[in-house]
Amino acid sequence: MAGMSLTHAGAPHWLQRMGLAEHVPLQGGQVFDTLEMGMIAAARGYGVSIGDLMMVAEDVAQGRLALPWPTAVPSGERYYLVWPRTRPGGDRLQRLSEFLQQEVAATVLPQVTILQ
Repeated sequence: MAGMSLTHAGAPHWLQRMGLAEHVPLQGGQVFDTLEMGMIAAARGYGVSIGDLMMVAEDVAQGRLALPWPTAVPSGERYYLVWPRTRPGGDRLQRLSEFLQQEVAATVLPQVTILQ
C-alpha cells in the first residue's frame, strides 16, 4: 500500500487495527467523507479505499474490486431505516423494511476473517 492514495477518512483506524499504521503514511492522499465516494474512486483506479463488505460484495464478486487482505476490521457503525415520527410509514415502509432485510440476507459477502 506504500505509494497508494488512501481514499476514506476511516483509514487511520483500519491501518492501526491491521498493524500497518507505521508503514503507510496518510499525507497527500485524497480523502472522501463517505464510503461510497471512496469505493467509486478505488474502482476507477484512483487508489485504495476502506469499504463496507455489504456495499462491496457485488463489486468483489464481479472482479471490479479486490480485497488486498482477507481481513475485515469492524467499525462499530450500523445502518438504520428511519422515518419522521409525524408520518408513520404504514404498509409501504413495512414492505420496504422486509425487502431490505431480504436483500441483506441474500447477499454473499466476501470470505474474510473479522478482527475483534
